[in-house]
Amino acid sequence: MNGDGTGQMECFSYVREIQPILDKHCVRCHTGGKTEDGGDAPFSLKGDVLPYSYTQCPNNGDKTQDPHRAFTASYLNLTRFGHGDGPVNWISAQSRPTLLPPYSAGAATSKLMQHLEPSHNDVQVSQAEKQRIACWIDLCVPFCGSYTDANRWEEQVKATYLYFEAKRARLAEIEVDNLRKLLAARAQGKTFAPEDFQMFDQGGPEARRRFEQNWLERNRTGVTEVSRSDRRNHGER
Repeated sequence: MNGDGTGQMECFSYVREIQPILDKHCVRCHTGGKTEDGGDAPFSLKGDVLPYSYTQCPNNGDKTQDPHRAFTASYLNLTRFGHGDGPVNWISAQSRPTLLPPYSAGAATSKLMQHLEPSHNDVQVSQAEKQRIACWIDLCVPFCGSYTDANRWEEQVKATYLYFEAKRARLAEIEVDNLRKLLAARAQGKTFAPEDFQMFDQGGPEARRRFEQNWLERNRTGVTEVSRSDRRNHGER
């Protein structure tokens, strides 16, 4: 769980699974800067967050959209800012909906995999590392390991997300309790009165307003306490 309550990575995460391979084998040359002789180095495969503009990655023609994600330089460069047609070839959400021919996309047709076979500029990537990169491509190049991973949300947006997450958790809790009572009734002959069943108590605009307000107040208090602690640790008053 992160400090702001937004959870932890649970699925395939580019930063966790792929970036370490690039850090180990690739960033020595792929800096995106200048070489020692003043030439241009290959595009960056570093894990630094790379801000980008609308012209690099248009979002359905709407210049006001912002993904609010901390995408890295390596991810954006390998995927050509989500456009494809570069080192990585994957089946995107905008691929044609008809049945695709075999090997029309994926790791098998990606230039990146071809660069790694058998080696690239004397860089030897292990078979396990190649398989992990191929897995990432064939999973349609995911970046986030969870919905909240690498988010750059405003505090109000986080509070709203956490409200709906808590709402889903409460509904699941009630559903599990109802199923247990159903099994007890069928298997053990137990009977239950209407008041034995839990009522959903976290819905509606007022419940949402209270949740978000309480979370924002707690979060601000936590930030304030951390700031005070930092000042004390540095001898400030």
